[in-house]
Amino acid sequence: MNTAINTHLYLPVDLYTQISDLAREQNLPFARVARELMKDALKKKTKKKKVYKNPLDWLISFNIKGPKDLSINHDKYLYDEPYYSSNH
Repeated sequence: MNTAINTHLYLPVDLYTQISDLAREQNLPFARVARELMKDALKKKTKKKKVYKNPLDWLISFNIKGPKDLSINHDKYLYDEPYYSSNH
């Protein structure tokens, strides 16, 4: 059995109106709709972020594609200057 606590909240008129309208549309009591909205908001706010063991895995998760030679020719892509190796 869930224990409930009776409490008072002061709501801005526009927020009260939005919750009332939603409760009326769903044919549910105001209190139930307000509780569900608060529960959903808390889940969203307290949602744990994924922790990566390797910090680079976070970047890899974006799955961004780029040139295969970017690590060598980064100057070319940044400054439009080609890379010249010491072998040439």
